[in-house]
Amino acid sequence: MLVITASALWFALVLPTGGDPKPPESKAPAPKPTPSTAPPAPTTAEPQPTTPPRMPTVTGRSYDEASTALTARGVTDISLTSAYTDVTLPSAPTDWTVCFQTPAPDTTIDNPQTTSANLALVHPTGTRRNPPPSPTTNPVDEAPPSVYYANCAAVRAAGQAPLYRGEPGYRPALDRDNDGTACDT
Repeated sequence: MLVITASALWFALVLPTGGDPKPPESKAPAPKPTPSTAPPAPTTAEPQPTTPPRMPTVTGRSYDEASTALTARGVTDISLTSAYTDVTLPSAPTDWTVCFQTPAPDTTIDNPQTTSANLALVHPTGTRRNPPPSPTTNPVDEAPPSVYYANCAAVRAAGQAPLYRGEPGYRPALDRDNDGTACDT
């Protein structure tokens, strides 16, 4: 009967708490980590070979874009010229287009601090600001190319003397006194 009473008490105490009785916790200290006796492996990184920068292609870009690309590669010595000898560059050619560059694109830049880039610029519209004058011709002084007389004797032999300025065959070399009449009779 004693066993039945002990069993009943056990069920009465354990079942309402929802599970197995917990064993008492021991107060033993947690194990301390032991320091490693081996020194850590050295972390010396071997130097990686570096690829020297290369000259970017800046032709076709505006000066602003070109200078940004060059300074990104470390090239800061940039000289500018006009692609046309009769066109003067403005003080700030930011929107002018690069049409020639030295050093050439994809050239290795050994030392960016001492590399100088030379850029030839054109006006952004692609036209010359100061175009050369168009050649002027005086159509009166020129004869059609189909008629040519070697000298006044040839003009007289052809029965065309005298020739007047603007007529076929007239040319200034046949008009000695430059009065507009060649091969006077």
